[in-house]
Amino acid sequence: MQPTLEDLLAKYLADELQPAERDTFHHMLQSAAHQQELEVLIDAAFRDNAFAPTTDAVRGEVLFGKIIAAARPPVRRMRWWRYAAAAILLGALAFGAWQWELGGQHSRLATGTVIVPGSSKAQLTLGNGTVVELDSTGRQVIVQGIRQHNGQLVYDGGGTAEGYNTLTVPRGGHFEVSLPDGSHVWLNASSVLRYPVSFSGSERRVELQGQGFFEIKPNSSQPFKVMVNDMAVEVLGTSFDIMAYTNESQVSATLVSGAVKVSRNGAQVVLRPGQQAVLAQTGAIYTVPEVDVATVTAWKTGFFEFTDVELPVIMRQLERWYDVDVKYDQAPLHEKFAGRVSRHLPITSVLAMLESDKVKFTISGRELIVTSK
Repeated sequence: MQPTLEDLLAKYLADELQPAERDTFHHMLQSAAHQQELEVLIDAAFRDNAFAPTTDAVRGEVLFGKIIAAARPPVRRMRWWRYAAAAILLGALAFGAWQWELGGQHSRLATGTVIVPGSSKAQLTLGNGTVVELDSTGRQVIVQGIRQHNGQLVYDGGGTAEGYNTLTVPRGGHFEVSLPDGSHVWLNASSVLRYPVSFSGSERRVELQGQGFFEIKPNSSQPFKVMVNDMAVEVLGTSFDIMAYTNESQVSATLVSGAVKVSRNGAQVVLRPGQQAVLAQTGAIYTVPEVDVATVTAWKTGFFEFTDVELPVIMRQLERWYDVDVKYDQAPLHEKFAGRVSRHLPITSVLAMLESDKVKFTISGRELIVTSK
């Protein structure tokens, strides 16, 4: 009889996996469905204090990232002479990141500034203007029907509050919210989600700035719609990623499962799983017929992942996650990189992997200076 993922996870945590079982465990985790199931199992175990005393959500994410990294085929070094790039190697670094996180060690700069990876934190602004600080360990009743449980913001649907709430995730943060209809949203750093305290009428409409991963509870009589500037992503029940940072060259919606319709000014495209809709600077919407969903959603599972990506794109991600300001001094802006690395590493470790024979990095306070060698 085929063992379940839950059985294999229990053996993994007890260090009792036999070689054949480990192969089965890793093979199962090649699928997005089993990765999502693993995330649910780990979340449930942490909620039940099964890993006491290590019970906070950030460490649950690190554990998830460690398991997924071990299950993935090794990242191969890109030939820099072919891509004009240096490769980021992860390999065993995921385990190193795990040890680093549990040890509470940070990257200390010569200036005395400590730059640590992002963590679970946000600000909730209620309809009456009240601002509530949220973090990874919060357990509080904010108002009737709105509470924070194990760090996650939860709407129980039993409150009397009306109007809109705004969830703001700063640079150096990420956060998860369970909306009034039971849908879940994970927000990346530098993101804002505005939504009603209760969904009424013919649709469920929210507004996003930045990046979010959505898992929508099906409701055919009340479609879910995400507004990004003047572009709309409409779904019935599905999971997808939206990237809409103001300092990026384009807005994208990537479908993981289900179906979505992306529209703007009368033009629209319908996506199938694995496809991406892109809103170009010209205002046109076009479809990328096949994308690597794991790369697009790597941030949600605790990784930076790049495929032939130019340096400024990577630097913007580091700015948001580590809350630093990047400056360029005759830097090779077209240098390209490929690979995968944990977001739980200190910034100095990530930069060490990015350095090549063409580019170097200097940190002064919270300023990261990129220069040519």
